[in-house]
Parts: sequence; structure tokens; C-alpha cells
Amino acid sequence: MLLYAYKGYNDKGFSDQIYQFIQSRTAIVSDGSCGKMRQNNRHPLQAYALMSAILAQLAGSVLIGVFVGRWLDRVFGVEPFFLILGLLICLAAGVYAMIRLVQHFYSGE
Repeated sequence: MLLYAYKGYNDKGFSDQIYQFIQSRTAIVSDGSCGKMRQNNRHPLQAYALMSAILAQLAGSVLIGVFVGRWLDRVFGVEPFFLILGLLICLAAGVYAMIRLVQHFYSGE
């Protein structure tokens, strides 16, 4: 994408540097499939399982944050404070769990 932005730039050395930078960032595997994800011999249903696990983790963490936050708001009488705090904390925890799940899925373990 950077190559298109600098298409009209005439300095050949600069455009070569940009091209090399992009190639170094997008080359995931060295078998010529530049920029493509590594293809493992996985069953297609494993992708569905990963997506449903991500959905469950994110939705579950948000729901837990909302319900616990509302309950704490009713207990302490400060209406939106714990709701917002619980939502943000549980959303961050859900995103962290999602990242770990995806890393575990692609690590091949």
C-alpha cells in the first residue's frame, strides 16, 4: 500500500527501500507465499470452533462486566460508575483472553 502512495516519487533508492521494508514485513513464510497466512493441515471446522470460542469469550466477558457492574451500582448507590468500570475491565480481560486463544490456535499446540 505504501508503494501506491509513493508511486510518483522519482528517487529509485527510496522506493526500493520502501519495497524491501514491505517485503520484510509481509513475508511470513519463505516458500513464496508472501503475505499469506501459513496453511496448516487443519480441518475447516477448527476455524468455526475458533470463531465461536472468540465470540463466547467476548460476549461472556461483556455480559459478566455489565451484570456485576449493575449489581455493584445497586449495592453502593452510584448508578453508572461500576457499570462502566466493570464493562471496561471485563472487555479488556476478554480481549486479552481472545489474543491468547488465537496465539494458542496458531502456535500448533
